[in-house]
Amino acid sequence: MYLIDTSAWIFALRKNFHPTVKDRITRLLSEETVATTGIIQMELLAGTVSEKEYHRLWSRLSALYYIESTQARRWGEEVTGKPEGLHDE
Repeated sequence: MYLIDTSAWIFALRKNFHPTVKDRITRLLSEETVATTGIIQMELLAGTVSEKEYHRLWSRLSALYYIESTQARRWGEEVTGKPEGLHDE
């Protein structure tokens, strides 16, 4: 499973897209291995310029595997096997 950052989505979605990034995201989407969070959805939807574009993007984003933002860190640790961030001793 891959959590694609907002900046990578933007590189793939804009008109003058980055071909390497777009190709990689397209492949991951076809393999159904993409996850998202509410924060990423919000950032992408905030950049839409019309109601039609908003609904089209929401339809695509809502079909992805969803990770609660509060669980994203734990999910990352489970995927990588490594704790992230600072920990109390």
